Amino acid sequence: MEPLLVLGPLSITPYSLMIFSGAVIGTLLAIRKKAVRPALPLTALLALILGHVIWCLMNDTSMEYYGSSLLFQPWRGGYTLYGALLGGFLGALITAHLTRVRLLEITDGLAAGAAALLFFARMGEYFSGQGIGAVLENEGLCFFPLAFVPWGEAAEGAEWYYAVWFWEAMAALVLLAALLLRRPSRRGDPTFIFLSVLGITQIFFEQLRRDDYVSLTGFVRFSQVGALVSLIAVMITLTVLRRPKTRTAVFCFLTLVTASLTIMYVEFALDKTRYYPFLYVSTAVTAVFAVCLLIFSGGRNGLVPAGWIGLSAFILLFSHALEDPEANSYVILYGFMAWALACIGNAVSILMKNGETKDLPAETERRPVEVQR
Repeated sequence: MEPLLVLGPLSITPYSLMIFSGAVIGTLLAIRKKAVRPALPLTALLALILGHVIWCLMNDTSMEYYGSSLLFQPWRGGYTLYGALLGGFLGALITAHLTRVRLLEITDGLAAGAAALLFFARMGEYFSGQGIGAVLENEGLCFFPLAFVPWGEAAEGAEWYYAVWFWEAMAALVLLAALLLRRPSRRGDPTFIFLSVLGITQIFFEQLRRDDYVSLTGFVRFSQVGALVSLIAVMITLTVLRRPKTRTAVFCFLTLVTASLTIMYVEFALDKTRYYPFLYVSTAVTAVFAVCLLIFSGGRNGLVPAGWIGLSAFILLFSHALEDPEANSYVILYGFMAWALACIGNAVSILMKNGETKDLPAETERRPVEVQR
């Protein structure tokens, strides 16, 4: 990547500039909460280390080329989203233990900053050659934001790729707006919203990527597994903390199991078939809006608007798919996937809104000062 500016040994590239901007804005959002300030250095350091190390250990090609020294050279690039989240969580956990501040209070304060950093990182993928989808063969669909020509290539005669990075960035932006505008009613709400929306959208978008993603078993990607594990962890934590009725908890976990099996089937089926262009953005947008409605508009009530959006998009896509008989299967498969993800979002939303109401974030709890007489 050609640098924009060279200052001695320091080369400033467009991608590094985007990451720096995201880090600055994310830090400013995080330090608004006093409980987060002591946790920020260790959280950022462990996120950087684990995000890079896990990528290196799972990327045989890069390790063979650079050797084991790549583990200690994060400036060469190579990160996994859920490796970084794991590192950040460990940093918050250690700080919570040392400062005796509640873990959820720290992670709540970090959520908006993490979403801001993720937005800038996704936008920066345009310059790094990541976040790309399959090559677009239909010239009539070669326009942004559906597709793009990689940075540095001439538009004339160049191949157009689906712009997965842009839609992932928009999902992060919606998540950031929700975290900033939504007033939490109970401790942990920002954390659970961040992990749930990120996990649900990441499972969908990760399947669309055709870049240097980390694969576990050919068609199963590391980020998808990390997203599913985080969703399971969120639901278990909500069940323990909020203590919903047994029937409600059973319903939510059965929904999770059923939806997960559906997603695994869709992943397997899509891996065995070729891709149909029109489904790319349309189903992605449908999934994002459905998830947002489910998470933020009221539990089971969110199924109604999300269902109508999904059904409308399904009919629209099916009418286009009739022109290509092979595309019918893609409509059905992606429709199932979007609906399964929406159902997981609904299950998380139900657990968040049910059960015992225990406390508010600690910074909103003000006890009167006792005056000695």
